Amino acid sequence: MTGHGDPTDSVASASSLYLHLKTVGSSFTSLNPDSDLRRQYYQRLSPILSGDEFEIAIQRTEGFSFGQLRETHILGAQSAFEHGSEVGVADVVEAIELQSAGAQDLKTSVPASGFVRDTEPSARRK
Repeated sequence: MTGHGDPTDSVASASSLYLHLKTVGSSFTSLNPDSDLRRQYYQRLSPILSGDEFEIAIQRTEGFSFGQLRETHILGAQSAFEHGSEVGVADVVEAIELQSAGAQDLKTSVPASGFVRDTEPSARRK
């Protein structure tokens, strides 16, 4: 039996994910995880995540990449650490909101390549 943090858990997860994506077809590199994969991913990162609020978080992360999901978990964990608690749903939801607000601010197009932060605050922050 593997324990939390056991390297074989990561290998099994990666293998399972690869097989799932392989069945989708050769264009899988541009796909983001569906709600079931997002739920599984978050629960592997933090098994304590569950409940109605967690399901709302899953809905709010539609279109997020695995990298963005991981970032929201890291931000949530950092917030929990600063408050002296275990990472919980509220921490992840707050991080999702920050990630979403930041993404909106970064969508401003300029003549240069890439994205730059919008100098005007988003409607969410007004």
